[in-house]
Amino acid sequence: FVGYKPYSQNPRDYFVPDNELPPLVHSGFNPSFIATVSHEKGSGDTSEFEITYGRNMDVTHATRRTTHYGNSYLEGSRIHNAFVNRNYTVKYEVNWKTHEIKVKGHN
Repeated sequence: FVGYKPYSQNPRDYFVPDNELPPLVHSGFNPSFIATVSHEKGSGDTSEFEITYGRNMDVTHATRRTTHYGNSYLEGSRIHNAFVNRNYTVKYEVNWKTHEIKVKGHN
C-alpha cells in the first residue's frame, strides 16, 4: 500500500507502515485461498495432512526524483517473478471432535 508524504526524503516513507495496514492484510489474510476439510465418519478422532504453499514474488523499486523546479515524484520499476518457486510445506492435524486445526510442523 502506498501512502502520500510529499516532503519525505526517504522513498520508503511513501509506503504505509505495516502497523497502519488494514487488519485483514496485516494478519496475512489472503482472499484467494480457502479450503474445506472433511472426513469419513468413523475414520478416527484426528487426521494429519500437508499443504505446500507456493509463491512467486515481484520486486518493486521506488526512487524519489526531483525536477529542476523542486517538485518531487516517485519513479517506480518492477521486476516480474524476481523470486520463483518460494515454496514451503506445512503439516496440520485436525481434531474432528473439537473441530480444531493446528500446525504440527513446517519446513
